[in-house]
Amino acid sequence: MDKICANCHFLGKQHSHQSHGEGVPFFIGSKERYELKKGNFSCISDMYSLRCLKEVWDERFNDNGIPLQDIVCQKNRENRCFFYPYDEGISFKAAEELQRRLQEHRQMKKSNKYTVIGLLIASMGLLINAGVELFRLLREGA
Repeated sequence: MDKICANCHFLGKQHSHQSHGEGVPFFIGSKERYELKKGNFSCISDMYSLRCLKEVWDERFNDNGIPLQDIVCQKNRENRCFFYPYDEGISFKAAEELQRRLQEHRQMKKSNKYTVIGLLIASMGLLINAGVELFRLLREGA
């Protein structure tokens, strides 16, 4: 699965009401995601704007001229945001928690890798030291 916004659980739309100020965010469903990936943005009516529900980007504030198609369907988000694969049956809070756990797991794996490398270097140092000591003892005994 490509790590693009159209495949991310946190892709949403916001219906802005003047009386509500900020507006109410909604998830984008499977059918709408399918249409977006095909380039059909008409499935999102004019009263909604697309946005990342983790606030990485928002269509309303896209003043750098990047086409929405590129933002949602082409830009690789790997290691650049809070990407978590879309799963229709998972709530926003559950996806947030699972994404946090996944991030912690990645950090732990990275940390463990460096720990193993450190232990290997220390082990090699001990072996070299033991070899030097053994060589010194053999020379003195001879």
